[in-house]
Amino acid sequence: MPFILALFFGGFSAAFALILELAAFTLFADPNAPLNTPFGGNILTFAVGFSLVLAAIIEEASKLLFIRQFFVRYGNTFSRNKSALLLPLFFGIGFALPETLLAINLSTFSFWILGSITLHILTVSILFLSLWRSLEPRSLFFWGALFLVTLLHILYNFTLFSLA
Repeated sequence: MPFILALFFGGFSAAFALILELAAFTLFADPNAPLNTPFGGNILTFAVGFSLVLAAIIEEASKLLFIRQFFVRYGNTFSRNKSALLLPLFFGIGFALPETLLAINLSTFSFWILGSITLHILTVSILFLSLWRSLEPRSLFFWGALFLVTLLHILYNFTLFSLA
């Protein structure tokens, strides 16, 4: 049962992140900017770089919020044993599936799915481990993990954008 809950919490986290991203990009969007901004001598424009960074921050903060709620609500229902190590796997898949289905491109289909699911499982695992240690927002693990996964996600977004 906790695995199904983790899958749903991951999906809810992705939906929440999508709503925040749509709101943020609507507020910060430049109507005069071209939709597909190409590289200009291997330098991204500020708007594209800002949107890639903002998307990573929103997604990782959403994951952290929902993982923390998962621990607060259901932390006592599962023991901290080897089976609990599968929870980040299900949460990460739950987060990656809606994102993958919404942003699918047939030319990069296999890379997108593999990269997205791997990224989200990795980042969720790091966040799970940090919150397993302490649910307190004042914890160094809490903020260090959020910084680390956000940095990984930013690097992934820039890599994916450069390959598109």
